[in-house]
Amino acid sequence: MILNSFLFCAYILLLFISLIGYGLFFGQIFKFFTHNKDTTYQFGEIGFFSIVILIPISIILNFISPINFIISFLVSLFGIIIFFIKINLRKYNKKLLFFFIILIFSLPYFILITHHDDFYYYHLPYLNVLQFSNVIFGLANLNSVLAYPQNLWFNIFSLFRLPFIDYNGLQVLNGIFTFFFIIFCFENYFKTKSNKIKIILLSNIVFVFALFSRLKDHGAEIIPQLLMLVVFLYCFILLFDKNNDKKNLLLKILIIFTISVLLRLSSIIILPFLIFILIVNFKILIEILKKIKILIIVSILILLVLSKNLINSGCLVYPLSFTCFNQSQVSWSIAKNIPKINENVILSFTRGWMIYAKENTPNSNKFIFNPNKNLLSHKQYLSQKTNFWIKYWIKDPDIIRILNMFLIGIFILSIFFFSNLKKLKINYKNQYIRTKIFTFIFLLSPIIFWILFSTPSTRYGGYALFITLVSYSIGLLSTVFIKQDINLRYSFAFLLFISLSFFTFKNIDRVASINNNYPWPEKIHLEKDIDFLETEIDNFTINIRIPTNKLLMGELNDENNYILHCGNIKQFCTPIKKIQCIDRIYKKFNFFVITSNKNKCLKLHKKHALY
Repeated sequence: MILNSFLFCAYILLLFISLIGYGLFFGQIFKFFTHNKDTTYQFGEIGFFSIVILIPISIILNFISPINFIISFLVSLFGIIIFFIKINLRKYNKKLLFFFIILIFSLPYFILITHHDDFYYYHLPYLNVLQFSNVIFGLANLNSVLAYPQNLWFNIFSLFRLPFIDYNGLQVLNGIFTFFFIIFCFENYFKTKSNKIKIILLSNIVFVFALFSRLKDHGAEIIPQLLMLVVFLYCFILLFDKNNDKKNLLLKILIIFTISVLLRLSSIIILPFLIFILIVNFKILIEILKKIKILIIVSILILLVLSKNLINSGCLVYPLSFTCFNQSQVSWSIAKNIPKINENVILSFTRGWMIYAKENTPNSNKFIFNPNKNLLSHKQYLSQKTNFWIKYWIKDPDIIRILNMFLIGIFILSIFFFSNLKKLKINYKNQYIRTKIFTFIFLLSPIIFWILFSTPSTRYGGYALFITLVSYSIGLLSTVFIKQDINLRYSFAFLLFISLSFFTFKNIDRVASINNNYPWPEKIHLEKDIDFLETEIDNFTINIRIPTNKLLMGELNDENNYILHCGNIKQFCTPIKKIQCIDRIYKKFNFFVITSNKNKCLKLHKKHALY
């Protein structure tokens, strides 16, 4: 336990230092290509900048070789070296000390009891693929879930997957980026002179402490949403704070937005608001477009990610069917029509299909697979008018999370009002009042787009949208109904104390029931000849996951109603039902190629949609 505790703390520290190193490295690249040597960076944004560097590194390295422990160690070490070469300790010493203090007090937050629900489903299997082989052409033919764009986040983590810590470090990485966001908000709070922006930033801090307090839930969906929040906050600073370099700020917005979309396609929902920002700053946008060098870098980054996606599945963005090539064009492409089936499943699930299925069939697990004759298929469900599925969507438990955000917002607003009771008066002379109102109206456009045309679930961008809407509303109402000399000192102290106390004590209470594997969750191992069988296809070993009570979704007593997880099984691994999808496995130019039996695979997916 003592050794584990030491390794746990050392890993958090070293990972933090390495990430900052890569962020500083990108900062230098940013200065070089923008020809602005006077650009200064905040500590929090440096952390997020590291992603811009780590994405191409992870893709290029995996194209050359498996990302094993040796490569991970060297990448981690290189980031640490850059940190000590580039860091200006005089400039950042107070911020570094502040960050370390926060990390120490937040140690219970990093301690896990269990992993994310999808961890053994596709997080760990995908990480094992990266460690097993260089890029695999047709990886999706093992299991289509391995082809989703959000797996790019696991590419990044694979660079820091070290011995002893192993896959447990994934959540540490998520936690550190969460704190990068907190630091980002603090830095801008003390930097800006705009009360409105201060209120928005403080509200964001409260929301993150309240809603993202359980590290288990982070998976691959929280970090892209934090990046979305950064984009929104940058936009507000651009609109309402005169003391900023608008050109560089707008360029940062475009870069962070691009990274967010690459990590999670659902981040595209903020595009309507971003278009509004670009129109307002059209002249600055034209100046940015003249900076061809930095745009080339961003374009290369996008092409690398799309190439990775194409190699994995035969689709530029899986499961968007219009981006997929058929097998006559790309031999390793996933079977025709399968992406569309999975696309329909995801869309229908986020629009209340599970509620619909449960209300219309006695079998509560029917939502897992294609519905019986008494139910609309996923495709048919989506073809119904909006008012049909809305009535089921609003019954989804996810709506409670949205309502909770509004309740938290009311609480925050009441604190601002209570601490400024003597100053409550409509402020007719409020600066930028028209811009503020127009901004609010355009903030509604991503939400409308999210509900009607995207995936209306909090995990698919909903958190970022409603945190931003509520935070902005708090800022708008506070600056309109309170005199310009609004006192934020007491509000800041109280809200920070309450949210931090909630965050801390919630995690301490959770950790109180920790298991003997402290500080890591108990490992669930799948055993050969019990949970999986070893066979050969084209002289290559493949592990077939067979039905057992370990790591499954659904009901095992119904052969048509369960999904098996590959968990820790070494690659290649595929669920027993999925084996029929594999046509051939061969090597070409030192790359594995897996092709699909399109007829059998399509038949399987029609019956078992989630495959």
